Amino acid sequence: MGLLDGKTQQSYYNGNDFGDYQFTSLQNIIDQFIIAYVGEDKIISKVRRADIAFHEHRAVQELSFDTFKSIKAQEITLPPSLQMTLPQDYVNYTKISRKAKSITGSALTDITWIENNGERLWFFTEQKIMEEDFLYEREVSDWYSQSTMDVNGNAKVFDSNGKPIISGDGILKQIDSANVDTYSGVLTEERITDFLAQLSLNTGEMNSHWIVYTGTAGKVAFHKAMKDLVYPSGNLVYDAKVGAETEIGVNFTTYNALGSRLTLAHCPIFDDPNLHTDIDPKSGYLKESFRMVFLNFGQTDGVSNIERKVKGAGGINRSMIIKYLPGMVDPFNQAQMMAVSSRDSFSMEILSESGMVVRNPLSCGQLIFA
Repeated sequence: MGLLDGKTQQSYYNGNDFGDYQFTSLQNIIDQFIIAYVGEDKIISKVRRADIAFHEHRAVQELSFDTFKSIKAQEITLPPSLQMTLPQDYVNYTKISRKAKSITGSALTDITWIENNGERLWFFTEQKIMEEDFLYEREVSDWYSQSTMDVNGNAKVFDSNGKPIISGDGILKQIDSANVDTYSGVLTEERITDFLAQLSLNTGEMNSHWIVYTGTAGKVAFHKAMKDLVYPSGNLVYDAKVGAETEIGVNFTTYNALGSRLTLAHCPIFDDPNLHTDIDPKSGYLKESFRMVFLNFGQTDGVSNIERKVKGAGGINRSMIIKYLPGMVDPFNQAQMMAVSSRDSFSMEILSESGMVVRNPLSCGQLIFA
């Protein structure tokens, strides 16, 4: 390809920008676009340069995520705390999750109906069960998974066929070097405020909003801390609705301090005895159920601090793909003569390629049982 930048061979070899011919600037792309497409008797009669620049940047973003091979290195001197904020453009490894199930001809008539706003939706019962299992397993991975890649980007884990298994860190692994503290299962308002202050110092903001994910034991500890704050005498004042049925009690879900706010959210995974077995003998709760994870979903320049990154482009979204593979049973067209197998069933497969990203781990934290 001819070089039209006016650079001579002598100036190239005497310079130090070797290989720069591989690249072109956005300014050059915009100039070429305007020359080729903008003006009288062209595709676009009139357009602002700023609008072209916006769409050029968006195109490069899409290409960089889906097409370009990008190698980026950054050398950082760690402070005494041995903690650092990941670069804003850091993207975690995505993980491909798959699940398959065969549904026999006999089970084909087992249908689950769901009514929503007057409309009926139906699912094969076995399919619905598998989808729920798949989503639960993916959520467990979102929290607890650890990267299968080494620092050089090489796989450390392989399947039975020798193919690499690629998976990124889950939320807990990404924030495990941030703000982690312990508590004995008993919380106080003062303890919560001190932890909020620590988080606020790390974010540099005093008006943040944290969603705190916890198990049942954590909810109980938070409720008692708030009750002791509002009703230190121990006498609970409540609003009662008296009638055919009487309602009594108080739900503490939000706490405000130091200009910041936290909102409690239940995470059933922390309560799952199939995942966790260590029990606190004093309370009888799983120790994991006490875990309180403070997540900051705030935005910087329109980019969320925490989000799920999904592989896909050009109208393809690999967040959750469901496909049916007919055998002697076709769930939608039994008259269809083509089949992929001779089994008296059809298969349903689910695939997802995604990963969780925490851009600023220092803005998040954990209180764990100890």
